Amino acid sequence: MMNASNSTSDFEIQLEEYLFMKDCHHRCCICGVILTSSSVVIPSSARIDLLVDHHLYVNYDTRVCDKHLCKNRLSTNISINKKTCDPLSLDGGNLKSLILDLISNIRELGVQHLSRSEALKHQTPYTKTFFGDNVALILDGTYFYIHKSQHHQYNRDTYSGKKKRHLVKTLSVLFPDGYAVDCLGPFPANANDAKITESILQLNNTFQYWCEDGDVAIVDRAFRDVIESLEENGFDVRMPSFLPPKQKQLTTKEANSTRLITKNRWVVEAYHAQLKDWSLLSERIHNSLIPNIHDYARITTAALNAFRKPIFFTDDPSEHQQIAKLMLELSTTKNNLQKLIEKGTLNTRSKWKDIDSSLIRFPTLTKDQLLYLFFRSYQIKQSSVYAQQHLGPDGDFILQTNANHPHILRCRLHSQFSRKDEYFCWIEFDPNYTIPVEDPFDTIKSSFCRCRAGGRTIGHCGHAAALIYHLSYARHQDTIPLKQSNYFHDLLLPPV
Repeated sequence: MMNASNSTSDFEIQLEEYLFMKDCHHRCCICGVILTSSSVVIPSSARIDLLVDHHLYVNYDTRVCDKHLCKNRLSTNISINKKTCDPLSLDGGNLKSLILDLISNIRELGVQHLSRSEALKHQTPYTKTFFGDNVALILDGTYFYIHKSQHHQYNRDTYSGKKKRHLVKTLSVLFPDGYAVDCLGPFPANANDAKITESILQLNNTFQYWCEDGDVAIVDRAFRDVIESLEENGFDVRMPSFLPPKQKQLTTKEANSTRLITKNRWVVEAYHAQLKDWSLLSERIHNSLIPNIHDYARITTAALNAFRKPIFFTDDPSEHQQIAKLMLELSTTKNNLQKLIEKGTLNTRSKWKDIDSSLIRFPTLTKDQLLYLFFRSYQIKQSSVYAQQHLGPDGDFILQTNANHPHILRCRLHSQFSRKDEYFCWIEFDPNYTIPVEDPFDTIKSSFCRCRAGGRTIGHCGHAAALIYHLSYARHQDTIPLKQSNYFHDLLLPPV
C-alpha cells in the first residue's frame, strides 16, 4: 500500500509494506554483527534484491558482510533482523533514484543474470542435434516507430529508407527456446543489423561473458557483413544461404542447410510479435517518450522472460529429438527426382496430360502424419490457406501425369510472393501403398519445385506442401474450408 502526501516544499510517498534500515555504517544490515575488514558496500543489484525479496530499503553506502553475497547478488539463504527498521518513506529524489536502480538491475535480462550451465538448459533438441552441445544464440533486429522531430540531424538518423518511416532499432539476443538474453539499443534507423552487431563487438562485447569458442550464432542474411567479425570472436555463424547472381535456385545442400537454420530461428520472430503485443511498442511512440524506449523494451522483455512459458515448450522432448535426427539425416541425401527431371525426360510439355484427381490413387494421410512429414505445424497452417488459392472451378488442383511415370504428378502453382511468377511442382508417390499408411515417408517419396528452395530433401517447399496437404488430407474431409481468398477478393470493386 502507498500513501502520498504533498506539501509546498516536497513530495513524499510512504510504502506501508516496506521497511527502512538506517544507521548501517558499523553493523551489517543483514545479520547485524559489527563489520570487519571483509565487509563491502552493498552492490546495487543486491540492494534491489533486498527491496524486492525482503521488502527492505537501505541506503547506497550501506555495508554488508561479503558472505551474504553471491556474484554481487544477495544469497538466497539469509535471515534478516528487522527489529531496528522503520516504515519506509521516500521523497521525490529518492523515489526517482530507486526507479532508475530497478531499471538498471533487471533480474531476468542481461548475460550477467545467468551462468553458462543455465544457458545450456535453454537449448532445444534441434540445436543440440544440429549444432552439438554448444550454446546457440539467435540475433535479430527489430524497430519501434516514432514521430518526426524538429531536430534535423535526428530526423535523418531515424529515417528508414526501407520502411519510409521514422524509427529506432534494437538488437534482440535470444536462446533457441525463446528466452531473451538481452535487448540492446537503441540504434539509429540508418544502421543495419551488421553495423549494430559490429559496434557491439568492438565497444561492449556482451556476448563474451560466458560464450566459448564453437558456440553458435544464428542470424539472417542482414548480418552477412559481420560474419567475419563474429567468427573472429569464436562463433560458428549459421546464416541462410544466398542465391548467387544468375542462379535461380538453391542447390539441395544449400536449401537443406537453410531449412536447418530456419527450424531454429523462427522463435525470434515470435518473440518480436509478443513484444509488439504491447500497444505502447506497436504504435508510433510519442517524442516525449523516446528517451525511455530502450527501458520500455527491456522491462517488457524481462516480464516476458519471468511470467510466460518459453516460446518453444514441449512436454515430450523425445518426439522433437526424433524429428531433429530425421532432419539431420535427410540433410545429406540427394534429390533424385530433381536429377530425373533435369535430365529432360520429364521436362517435355507434350508428354504431360491433365488428369482428374479422383483417378489418382494418392496416399491418404492423417493430421498427425502430416505433422511428421512437414516437421510440425507451420507448413500445415500455411498450406491450408495457400491450397485454397489454387483450387479450380471443380474445387481441385489442375494436375498432370506422365504415361511413362504414373507415380509422378505435376502441377503449376503461382508464387506466394510474386504476381507474375509461376512454378512447376512434381510429387513422387507410391500408388501401391497399403491402408492404413504406417510411415508417410514411404508413400510420399520426394518432391521437386522450380522455386528457390524447391530442391531440398528436408521436407518440402511451400508449393509442394500445399499440393500434398490437399491431395492427402484436405479433400477427404467432410467440411471444406471457406475460400477466404476469393471471399476477400470479391469484396473489392473492379477498377474502371
